[in-house]
Amino acid sequence: MDNQKLYDEVLHEQGQPFLTHHIEDVANLNHKKNPAFRRLTVLCAVGNGYMMYHLAEFFERYSRIKGASPFYVRASNYWRYRAYLKGYKLAVKWFTNFFAEHPGEQLESILYEYPVAGFGSHEITGTMLNDLGFWFFDSERTYYFKSCQNDVVIVVGSYESYDSGDNDGFGREDYYDWWFLDENMQSIPNVCKINTSSGGNKLLEELAEERAKAEKIVLGRRNITKSQKRE
Repeated sequence: MDNQKLYDEVLHEQGQPFLTHHIEDVANLNHKKNPAFRRLTVLCAVGNGYMMYHLAEFFERYSRIKGASPFYVRASNYWRYRAYLKGYKLAVKWFTNFFAEHPGEQLESILYEYPVAGFGSHEITGTMLNDLGFWFFDSERTYYFKSCQNDVVIVVGSYESYDSGDNDGFGREDYYDWWFLDENMQSIPNVCKINTSSGGNKLLEELAEERAKAEKIVLGRRNITKSQKRE
């Protein structure tokens, strides 16, 4: 695993994410109606690497169905890599073999890997996030992911509304909602959504305050997990 982590770090230092972002092909099968999908995603939401690997296999089975869009292979790659990051043994073995057979190659995915490395921002529809297994997101909205390497939380924004300004359109302002999510793309208790309608210094203060609160909670969880493992 150490060699594989080193390989990832070298790849990332070159400015190249291991997973490449593809949202041009949508899900075209009824996988969300399968009861197993909901069960798996609920457990993935709490960071269960074992379930992440099995969700990858779930998507891989759908990818073999005749007429399945490339979404399913990409979803499988994403969840298998998430399981790898969690240290799940079968995922580590899969990627060890993959690295050996395909040195320097990237895998197509729906999202970039996170939180190992951040590469600017990208956008994706709520529908596609639901199809991938993230139920937090509204299917009627589009989301923008802002991430930086070593970020403790994931910053997500979405267009909310606008103020039309005067009759000629001057002074129009677009408003966005912003969330700070944990590494499993879940909301963090007691951390509020911020709407940019407040504007100015007040907005900056609100964003900084909620981000600090979110980071403190996430880091606290990680410390508890480390303590439990040592025991």
